[in-house]
Order: sequence, then C-alpha cells, then structure tokens
Amino acid sequence: MNRWLLCGFLVVSLAGDVTATSFEPIPVVAAVKRASAIGRCEVVNLQVARDPAGAIRTYATLQVLETIKGTLPPQIVLNYPGGKLGIENAYHDFSPEFAAGGEYLVFFDLQADGSLSIFNGPRGAIRLDLPAGRAEKVQARAKQMLSEVRQSTGGRRITGANLQRFAPISTAPVSGQSVSTGSWQAASVTADGGSGFTEVGGVPRRHTAPDRGETIKVLVDTDFLPPGITQPQALQALQNALDAWETASSVRFEIEGTVSFGQAAINVDLNDGRLRIQMHDAYNLIPNSNTTLGIGGGVFRSGFVAQDPLPGRGGRVFAKEFDETIRSYVVLDHEKATLATLGFFEQLLCHEIGHALGLAHSSENNAEPNPLFSEAMMYFKLISPSTRGAALGTYDGPKLQESHPISNTPPFSPNRVFEIVTAAPAGQAILNNLPRINRVTLQGGDLQSDSQTLNLQLITQTGENEFVLQGNVLRCLPTSFSQAPRLSDSEIEEGVIFSQALLRYSDGIHASPIFSVSSVALWASQHPAQATPNGLPGAWAAPFFGVQNPNPNLDPDGDGFTTMDEFLFGTNPVNAESKLQITNFDGSVLQWAARPFDAYILETSVALGVWNPIGFLRVPTFGNPSVNLPTAVGNRNFYRVRRLE
Repeated sequence: MNRWLLCGFLVVSLAGDVTATSFEPIPVVAAVKRASAIGRCEVVNLQVARDPAGAIRTYATLQVLETIKGTLPPQIVLNYPGGKLGIENAYHDFSPEFAAGGEYLVFFDLQADGSLSIFNGPRGAIRLDLPAGRAEKVQARAKQMLSEVRQSTGGRRITGANLQRFAPISTAPVSGQSVSTGSWQAASVTADGGSGFTEVGGVPRRHTAPDRGETIKVLVDTDFLPPGITQPQALQALQNALDAWETASSVRFEIEGTVSFGQAAINVDLNDGRLRIQMHDAYNLIPNSNTTLGIGGGVFRSGFVAQDPLPGRGGRVFAKEFDETIRSYVVLDHEKATLATLGFFEQLLCHEIGHALGLAHSSENNAEPNPLFSEAMMYFKLISPSTRGAALGTYDGPKLQESHPISNTPPFSPNRVFEIVTAAPAGQAILNNLPRINRVTLQGGDLQSDSQTLNLQLITQTGENEFVLQGNVLRCLPTSFSQAPRLSDSEIEEGVIFSQALLRYSDGIHASPIFSVSSVALWASQHPAQATPNGLPGAWAAPFFGVQNPNPNLDPDGDGFTTMDEFLFGTNPVNAESKLQITNFDGSVLQWAARPFDAYILETSVALGVWNPIGFLRVPTFGNPSVNLPTAVGNRNFYRVRRLE
C-alpha cells in the first residue's frame, strides 16, 4: 500500500516520544530552515498552573546547552497547554512531552502574535538522553537527528530569530496562581515496545460511559471547513469515522448536533465526558507554519485527591489500570490543502478520534517495516489512497479492545455520599448498632454479568473515621463526637470530604473504576449528656420539632415517610409536600424529586408483586433527574423510584 508521501529523507518525527497528532512529513533540511530558532536544551524546571481562562498550562524552563540557530538566552521559558494540577490531568498531544532533567533538541517557532511554541508540535522537541529501557533504534534515531541538523548548518550557528525576551523573568506564571511542580512522562510507541496508548506517568486513559451501556456524546463545530467540503459531507465523514471505532469495540457515540464552541475545543472547560469535534482551527491552536494536520486528546482524572496517585479511576481492563477521561477533543487545521480531499479528511477524523479515545501512534518510524503498524489507522501520517477513508487497519480494532473490549466490559458503580451521625462516647456503641445509621448499601452493575456475582473490595480509606465492609454494606464507625454542616453541592462536586473509602467491583477479569463513598456532613445525635441516641441528630431535629430527640419512627406530616426516612432523604419531616416523589410521568418519561448525589434506582412491575430494576443506579448531581422509559410489556406497567441507603 502506498503512503500519502514517500520520502527518503530523515523527518523530524523519526526520533522522540509518541504524540497524538497527524502531520505532513518534512525533511530535516526544511525543518531547520522553517524553525525560528534551534537549541540543544536541558529541562531544569516544570511548573503547572491555570491561566486566566482557567485552562491548565505547563511552564517549562530550559537551560540552553548549545545554540544551533538564532539567538537564545542562557535560559528560556515557554508555556503550552496541558499538565497535571491536583487530580486533573490535561493531555494535549500538540504539546511537547518534557521530563525534568531531560536533554532535548528543540525547534522553536515564533508566532505572528509574538508567542513562542515548538515547531511541528511535540516532534520539534526530540529527547537526546532517552531513559534506560527505550528501544535502541529510537535512541539511534535521536542521535542521527542531531547529526543531520548539525550537518545541515555546516556545524556552526546560523542566523535565526532573537528569543532573548523569553528569558525566565518575563514569562513566569502569574503571581497568585496555583502552581505545582510536575512533568509529562513520555507515551510509548508500540513499534518500539510500548503499550499503544497515550500515557502520563505510565497510566493510559479511557472513557467509562460505554461500561454503563451509555453513549459518548459528541458535539461538532463546523463554523469553517476545508475548501470544497460541505457540511453534509463533513458530518457524513464524521459518522463514518465514529462507526469504524464502534464496530471495532464496545464504544458507542451519539452526535448531539452542531454548535459553535466560541474557542478552541481543548479550552472548553466542561468535564461532561463529551467528545468535541472542531473541524477547523479558526482559533489558531495549530501554528500556520506547522506541518500538523490535526490533533486529538483529552483531559482526565487520576486519583481522588491531589496527593493520591492511585490509578484506576478509569477501571482495570485485563491487567492494565486506566485513568478516567472526563472530556476529549479533536481539532483539524482546515487550511491545510491535504484536507480538501474528502477521503483524507475522513481518514484524519478517524485517526484523531482514536487519539481522543486514548490511543497513541502505532509507529512514528517513517520507514516502518512492519505493515501491521505502517498500515494502521493510528500510523503517524496519512496513508494513500485517499479512498481508504475511515477503514481501520488490522492493528487498530484489537488495540482499542484492550481498553474497550467487545464481549466483556468492566463492571461499574457510582460514587456515593452519606452523612455521619456521631454520639457521646457512652452512646457511640449503641449508635453503631442502629440499622440505618452510618452505613451505605452498595450496588455494582455489569452489562454481561449478574451484579450478585461481582466481587467487592475495600481498597483504602482516609479521614479519622473507620470503615468496615460487611457484604455489600459499608459501615462507618465514628471515632469522635463532632458536628459540621453538610458540604455544599459545589464542594461535593469538587471532591471535598470529611472521610472517604475507596472501593471497586471485579468480575474476575476486569475491575470497575475505583469509586468513592464519602462523608459530607457530621451530625451530633442529641446532646452529649444523653447517652442513649436514637440516630436522629439533635441539631437537625430541633428546628422542626423544638426538641432534639423526637421519635424517629413516627410520621408527623402524614406523607407516608417516617422522621428517620426524612432525615436520610434530606426532606422536611413536618411538610407533607417535601418528600421523595414522582414529579412528572407521561407514560414515556418519568421524573422525580431528588437530592443531589444520593443514589436512586428505578423499578417496574406488572402486578405490584415482583419489582425489577430498569437500568442501574442513578446519582444525579443537579436538578430533578428524568428517565426515558422502555416500551411497556402487556397492557399495564407500574413504576417506582427507590432511594438506596
């Protein structure tokens, strides 16, 4: 099979670490000519901060060891999208993959707006001192690259841009920003013995919605398109690309529509799990002088708190742990002439969606001898003929199945929250034995297995309270008599907790994403002097009843729920309108009043005898949730919503 461009030259992409972009090959001589400046540099510092728009950026300070082209200061600072800040990781495949202490051959690119970037994306920052364990041929290509660059300049410094103004004093992060030290660890190239996934810290990422039988929602920005390509053609090409990955894996997509993002797709700071496809580069994410055709990537979470490096938020597939993708993107450079050919446009979309799903390049070797890698959709450059379109290679489907298997998807369970009730030391033992207090009933789901066959494991716990797992019930044993109001919804969303247990389900082959059970309020059960608690917190009861110890088993407002029910549900025990209730039902859609972050399950029955669940647990984060009901079986169906304690 012929390549899009056969080239006997050594190209910039041959050496270095994998990135998730597609580009037009460029000979070394041309790269040297087009780069604004070139230097051999050591990374002496990496800092991560949020820019004024809230996007995560990395600030890299480079010690200049040798100037090959242009004028460079002793140290130079450049900043680029991506980095790890707390538990949030932004992996932007257009950015260099610097590691602290690493030595790199860097091709600088001075932009028209005065900003500084890397020429040709991450392929313009080639690591020269590759760490032990990297394949010998990758190390040889890096050394060959440096030799070719020096030959092209005649072994002397040649004229280029003056980058003195990018010395550290002028480009450090803005004072007051949250800054933490961190570095990208290079992703691996499959042909050189790597995993085939884009990895940060050795951990790949994946979307988890398919595990629950849910689609990955897709939004599309078609404000601009390559010349000659119409919107219907572009959307059909996108559908073909999505279909190709769906056929090869358990991933399912749902195009929600077209919308103008109003900014580069990578800067849309909404962790909603969506894939945003931007079929243009109107916001100049990809420099015009660059040979990159498009980029694809994502933002993901690792761990549960900033100090917690525990992988597994994206589940364990076979033996590999994954982090959880919380949003992903594709951006195409619509001004590149190559993309005016519809077949190449479709192929590029398919390739970049692969990156958005977490796949790395199959190979970045311009003369890759193994057709398994060189004919893959995830090969680092476009492949001729253009009529290939979105046809996957032999490599691509099985590789994606390593993160999204077809016949056996990982189990799942949502994060849960609960409120701790404490008592004076004399009453704590009694409180711990009350049936509904300080315990959470857990439930896992699996698209292929009975949830009763899943194995549940308590992995770790944090905070001053002790957690004990008994079957599918997680009990919390308070260690102190204390009180603090329930955290706000925004605090809960951000991961603020009082104490927390981390757990996961396993089906014997795969494991669910690690999920949390977190306490979000501390209540004192009655006054410390009362040694026999009934489970109702005095501070909660007093505003409603005027006393701290009402009978928890009565129903003073006559709404069918006891006072204990109303405490657990977060409703008003003396207002009959405040209760767990269905608020809308039209035969096809059911909606109910819910407290954010509580877990609910929808059930159906044909005769009010046996109730069967519809789908799996639902944990709304805002508003009253609604569910589209399946087609009724028979003449009548009954439905109910049950809150899981």
